[in-house]
Amino acid sequence: MGNLTVKDVVHAKPGKHSDGSGLILDVKDSGRAYWTLRYMRDGKRRDMVLGLADRDGKGKAKAPAGTPAFPDGGEGRKVLSLLQARALAAVERERAKDKAAPDPVDARKAERAAKGTPEAEPAAPEDRSFRAVAEAFIVTKAAGWKNGADSKHGAQWATTLETYAYPVIGAKDVATITDDDIRAILNPIWHSIPETASRLRGRIENVLDVARAKRWRTGDNPAAWKHLKALGMTAGRKGAAAGHFPSLPYQQMPAFVQALRKREGVSARAVLFAILTGARSGEVRGMKWGEVRTIHVDELGRDCVVWHVPAERMKAKVAWRCPLSAPALAILEEMRGFGDAPDALVFPGKRRGAMLSDMALSMLVRGMCSDGLKEGEPPRWRDAITDEAITVHGMRSSFRVWASATGQSDAAAEAALAHTIRDKVVAAYKRTDHLAQRVAMAEAWAEHVTRGPAEVVKIAERRTA
Repeated sequence: MGNLTVKDVVHAKPGKHSDGSGLILDVKDSGRAYWTLRYMRDGKRRDMVLGLADRDGKGKAKAPAGTPAFPDGGEGRKVLSLLQARALAAVERERAKDKAAPDPVDARKAERAAKGTPEAEPAAPEDRSFRAVAEAFIVTKAAGWKNGADSKHGAQWATTLETYAYPVIGAKDVATITDDDIRAILNPIWHSIPETASRLRGRIENVLDVARAKRWRTGDNPAAWKHLKALGMTAGRKGAAAGHFPSLPYQQMPAFVQALRKREGVSARAVLFAILTGARSGEVRGMKWGEVRTIHVDELGRDCVVWHVPAERMKAKVAWRCPLSAPALAILEEMRGFGDAPDALVFPGKRRGAMLSDMALSMLVRGMCSDGLKEGEPPRWRDAITDEAITVHGMRSSFRVWASATGQSDAAAEAALAHTIRDKVVAAYKRTDHLAQRVAMAEAWAEHVTRGPAEVVKIAERRTA
């Protein structure tokens, strides 16, 4: 499954938008968009235009009146839907792999030359986006790896950049990448998965060094450790205490949530509520109805429903407020069937008055990861780096990476996860939990994870005493 949805294609802003596996939606300033397949052949990156993008679902490509049908005025160019573009890209990708056959782009040019038609795809200026420079660098570096780009090193390079760097800076010109961009990539994972974060930093540094060597950017390398250290960044935490909870790339979260919403039972609703709120498993399992309140948020000028978690149930022993999105409130309405007395658990266990066990949530997610798979097959929902089955706690990391990739405030995102501020000076001056910003953030995150059709299966009938 690709990264884009039909809605993404319709509303995409000018720029390059990756669907994965080399398929790119290239939206011009005019509004016209093209499907391009990017692949490597004989150590060189090639871009093949597949056709115009259908951006209104009617087989037409939107563009202002008077805009040429194609850059070169060529005719016969197909208008492709998202699914058609993926299918055509798969065919052309296989053609490109056949080293015995001519390169598809060269073959197309030769065919036009034989017909005496004008060149439909003139050589474009060298792409200086971070993704393009990184992909070319990986091919060059792969010469020193056993099995080349298909080696374990090649896979790790591609996966870490695809998961953490490309969503933030993939489409940016290497000359425009700043300190803030690098912090937006590294901050969410610097202390939670320090080894991966450190390797990612080094890989970004290598790519930007190449850009500087080509004179495509000037000044300090914002990903260099010496530079980051001078800006106050401290070394990531070492040892087992930092831990790593396998997490799902946020782009795959809508598909996972759609599968989760088809599950029956209280555990499934608790996991979904944890995803929507970014809360820890223990905080959700211990949630009581008396903690749900409606308050007036002055900055927004309206009332909002907020979940107040008391300090004794928080990891840092500091009370925490969590704004609830519309889908989160829908889950609460469904859970009222089990009783909503102030001291009653929102997500009760099987025994009266007992909490759900952490294992109940973990086993549910683990089971979803292996559903329908044969023995020895990789988990269906797995961490992009470790290839392990995802965990409930890892959902928090998925949210944090999404927040960074979509330009959400770092301070608000950290507050949304109830993270402790390690800098004592900063902590001493902190006077807000960014609630107003987090209301909008919660709704945006909920819209992301619940987008697309999803069959909602009601939980089992209310259990008898």
